[in-house]
Amino acid sequence: MAGNDPNVLSQINNGFVQLNDTSQSLNELSVKVDGPVFSIPGGDVLAAIGSSYRGQRAQQLQSAGCESCSFYQIVRDDNIHRGVYALFGEVNIPLVGAPNAMPGIQALTLSTAGRYDNYDGLESQFNPKVGFSWAPIDSLRIHGSTGDSYVAPNMGLITATFGVPQTGLRDNIGSTNYDFDIYNKGGGAPALEPEFAKSSTFGFSWQPAFAEGLSVGVTYYEVEYTNLVYKPRRSDVLDIPAFEQHRGFGPYDPVNDVFLPFSQEEVDRLIEFAPPQTPIVPVQTFNMWFDSYALNIGTRIQGGFDYNIRYNFDTSIGQWGLGLIANEQTRFDEEVVPGSGSFSRIGTRNAPGWQSRFQTQWSGNNIPLRVSLISMHKSGYVNGVDSIESHLFHNLTLAYDIESWFNGVTLQARFRNLTDEEPPFFDSGTGYDDDNHTPYGRQMDLTLRASF
Repeated sequence: MAGNDPNVLSQINNGFVQLNDTSQSLNELSVKVDGPVFSIPGGDVLAAIGSSYRGQRAQQLQSAGCESCSFYQIVRDDNIHRGVYALFGEVNIPLVGAPNAMPGIQALTLSTAGRYDNYDGLESQFNPKVGFSWAPIDSLRIHGSTGDSYVAPNMGLITATFGVPQTGLRDNIGSTNYDFDIYNKGGGAPALEPEFAKSSTFGFSWQPAFAEGLSVGVTYYEVEYTNLVYKPRRSDVLDIPAFEQHRGFGPYDPVNDVFLPFSQEEVDRLIEFAPPQTPIVPVQTFNMWFDSYALNIGTRIQGGFDYNIRYNFDTSIGQWGLGLIANEQTRFDEEVVPGSGSFSRIGTRNAPGWQSRFQTQWSGNNIPLRVSLISMHKSGYVNGVDSIESHLFHNLTLAYDIESWFNGVTLQARFRNLTDEEPPFFDSGTGYDDDNHTPYGRQMDLTLRASF
């Protein structure tokens, strides 16, 4: 511990405590009516209409302090309530169905939906959606949709702002390393606004007559998000010019190539805006601050293909089921701040490119045994200058019905990460990327189930 920062050691050894008293509540009420409304040549027109209310409350009192350092601080005192009122409706119109099918149009259905939301303290919003499903032949369906959506920031993002002193850090600005003592303004952002999105899909599903049990589905999707909610990291505010307004440095000394500490007046302003979560000792200084609370920034456009292929067939030794579900991301463009320019994140940890799940199922004809093997794969990507390897692992489930006891008893063994694969190395405090991979090795559980 001799090499640790004296300020850090003093906080460890001074009896510092942090107390949190929190409570949350949720009340919901919804009413919905649905069913056929009237008939047209293609079939019954179906409709649904409803309304809902959701009341949320989040209370949190956080205090921190220690006797020996004469520090006691109410870090945050939140009492947030939000009421959400909604009206929604949907209509499904079968323009063409079995009664009036014709060559090239075996079925044609239009759907339309809308939702009106009213959040306390936010502007009301109406979001429409329309779609269609068309079957030119019995075995092929072509579908598409477009619509708007609206997401208010969750309660955890609109709590009070607080400060986190971070001392003894070294970071790059350009190609130069600098030593920083940082005041991190974190926590929530009470003025946070909703996110908006426009989405569209187009695809098909096919069940060819020449291959009974085979189904193939492909869907292209594209979603454009605006007013995105994002929590900046230190690397963001140092490397991305668009975040300049969310960072600040002490006076620069060009002779010694260092950033000098802020004045006491500047530190007092930081503390007034974001009360410190840990004690600031008299000799502690800061030469950088940045905002890590959630912000509304820019736009993002995501697009790609979803694949779904299934094949079920019988053999002399049992029934088989093969399935492949995959996602290929072809677009992940972000413009962090309007006017700052768009850049692609395809091939990074945000959008590795490929994710897939292949499943093999078998159940015996003459023995009450079922086997399922699921293989999960995620493609590799680039993180800065590091290349992160792809990851493949398998889950196996065996289920045996013990009919000699009585019907309804099943013994199941499940193996997660069957071959004990480690996640690819990722240069972080944990050594793996918790956004994309799991650190858990082989796990097994044994279950006995009975139904009667």
